[in-house]
Amino acid sequence: MDHNIRQAGFTLIEVLVMTVLLALAFLVFLGSLNMGRDLQNKAQIKSVQAILLHDLQEQIKSRRYDENDSAPWSTSLGLETESKSFLIFDGNDNIQAYGSNLATSDDFTVEISFKISERVGDWVRLIGKGSSGSRNYGLWVRNDGRALFQCYGSGGASVYPEYYFNVGTWYHFVGVKEENNFKIYVDGTLISSSTGSASGTLHTSNDPITIGYAGFHTYFKGAVKEARFWSLARTQNQIQNHINGLINYNDTGLIGYWPLNEGSGTQIDDVSPSDYNGTLNGGLWGIETIAENGLSSFDDIDDFNNFIIEEIEGHTAYGAEVQVDYVNLSSKFRVVTSNPSEYKRVIVSINHSAFSPLSDTLIIGQGL
Repeated sequence: MDHNIRQAGFTLIEVLVMTVLLALAFLVFLGSLNMGRDLQNKAQIKSVQAILLHDLQEQIKSRRYDENDSAPWSTSLGLETESKSFLIFDGNDNIQAYGSNLATSDDFTVEISFKISERVGDWVRLIGKGSSGSRNYGLWVRNDGRALFQCYGSGGASVYPEYYFNVGTWYHFVGVKEENNFKIYVDGTLISSSTGSASGTLHTSNDPITIGYAGFHTYFKGAVKEARFWSLARTQNQIQNHINGLINYNDTGLIGYWPLNEGSGTQIDDVSPSDYNGTLNGGLWGIETIAENGLSSFDDIDDFNNFIIEEIEGHTAYGAEVQVDYVNLSSKFRVVTSNPSEYKRVIVSINHSAFSPLSDTLIIGQGL
């Protein structure tokens, strides 16, 4: 027998070495897999940050350069308070405005900001169109404060939720028609909706749009300070962003906008392109001091200075910060100046709870 012949196979040492190498290779594979997941997660977060950054920058750029229309510019950057007029109705007053495009059977949005001072014994149409025999649309309040959005016609509907307006509180009341869907929003919150016939139409008429009294039922007792009509269905986000007023009077679909900021007289100006000015019958003018306290009330670039959002709605892991400074062209916008200048530098940062912020800088000048 030949004792020099070796048996086929691996020694114990070789098996152990191969096992260790395989284990190391597997650990490297797991590390690479986790790294890939981390990179993908980071890329997704950065994408969301970029979208939120762009959205906030667009909102900033939509505001005017300064609270003053021309130089000298404001000496302080930040929030301001402003005095705003409103109308007081004591139960024998209304506004009427005529306009051909205020009668529609298509999509529309109607809005009003109001405050009840006293309950009355009947229904009140805060804003709407149409006479008793030929009603079109209207935002109503029942004698106990219950809300109603009513549209007449074969394609109409009534949105009549168990929602009640309190006495002495300002509300932003909105009715939206979108195809055969009808919705009520109060202070930017969707309260209720209803569905009408998809094949029907709404009544229309040549009657004026009225505020405070429909010409039937009874008069409103309270105050009003904003009214608008649109030839399209506004989204909830659009409604929320402009509760306290509009910045751009040429917004798409804006048919009538009565800010009620005249402060005196009987002509009620429509600042939309339609120029559907109205007439005030009765009423008293009041003034209130309003502090800017949110995006919807920001009307110039200054207001965004030191603006902070701890948690962005719908994206709770994200926040935002904005810093506004005056800068000069001579320093290539790199040096901050304490004196008002023709340019403002706006640094916008979108933060994340687990990752570094994403920041960008805007240089905004008057007329740019």
